[in-house]
Amino acid sequence: MDKKLAQFANEDTPLKWICPPVSGREMLREVLKYSSKPQLQANDIWVINADDKWNCFSKQSWLYNSTEKAQTAIRTHTQIYLQCSPLLSEQRCIVMVENTDNNWRLWQIVRCETTLMNFLKQALRKQPNKLAFSILKCATRYANFLSEINYYNTCFSPSLQTLGINQENQLIYLGILSEKIEKQPILDKDEFIQIIGAAFLEPINEALANIEVNNVIQELMKIEDSKQQYLKEMLIQLFSQAKIAL
Repeated sequence: MDKKLAQFANEDTPLKWICPPVSGREMLREVLKYSSKPQLQANDIWVINADDKWNCFSKQSWLYNSTEKAQTAIRTHTQIYLQCSPLLSEQRCIVMVENTDNNWRLWQIVRCETTLMNFLKQALRKQPNKLAFSILKCATRYANFLSEINYYNTCFSPSLQTLGINQENQLIYLGILSEKIEKQPILDKDEFIQIIGAAFLEPINEALANIEVNNVIQELMKIEDSKQQYLKEMLIQLFSQAKIAL
């Protein structure tokens, strides 16, 4: 597959190749203020990080050799964007770029927000009572998102890095939206515990030296009105295992 530098949009990109057209054009202008070049990641995804304010994504396969294929692709991505909009940032758009060698490349653009990973790391620096409350809130938000995507027929890749918190304190998806239309698997509690526990384990271990583990466990046990009792028990187990490993 051709891996030469992916081309990006410019201010002259026609509105018909931007979704949503007007606000998307403004987002594109913001991105273009920063002279960032696309970088090809190991997973064959081109990424532009514009001064930690915007992320732009383009799969290596989002390259089309005709106008007709480009039109079909942007229609497909627009339909997915509209369907999933309740879980997405309003500061997100799709842009189709006409390259100089007569092909087309699709980009997804999204503004950077505070991620759940940021939220978790901040929580792990708090005093035990506030740490316990915040980390349970973080786990609950993650679990709620995993439940919510069951209603969408497209592929999300939820993680602590791809889930963010916007200015309205709502959880939103910041990662790539796949063009593949397929039903998300319905998860049970054991699967929730496995996914969230695995995501939390490394950040907890990294912060362990500065955590009063016994006090955090006690504070977690005091939380009685949690609707996600199984998440509280998971966190207690994680901290208990971490304490043994010290």
